[in-house]
Amino acid sequence: MKRFTLDLSKADGYAVTEDDVIRSVFIKNGVFNNNFLFSVVDGNLINRLITKGTYRVGNKIYAFKKDGLVIHNKAGDFDLDDAMRQYENPAIAIYKASHFISTDIPFEYQFKDSSNKPKALEAIVNITW
Repeated sequence: MKRFTLDLSKADGYAVTEDDVIRSVFIKNGVFNNNFLFSVVDGNLINRLITKGTYRVGNKIYAFKKDGLVIHNKAGDFDLDDAMRQYENPAIAIYKASHFISTDIPFEYQFKDSSNKPKALEAIVNITW
């Protein structure tokens, strides 16, 4: 499993936006494509996440697809900024999309094989500002 850092302090808001930094770092690490789901998680629970595949109860995660990886959604919909503000120490868990089925609830995905959740995990991204 990959581990890397997303340093949002590299964005100046003019020449380089936070979205530019996200795309650049994710492309560099080979995960900026539709084969993955991106879930903002509590960075304080990373060890549990790595061991169990999720720290949530049940068989579901809440995640963005590649096109949803924007800090501020212009339509005012739920976005990365909203998700990251839920945690004191946010991180991003990147999952292999092939291990999930989508549900009728926006952003919600269900594990296909709940007995092997860690196998779905591709990378952990620490976020710094």
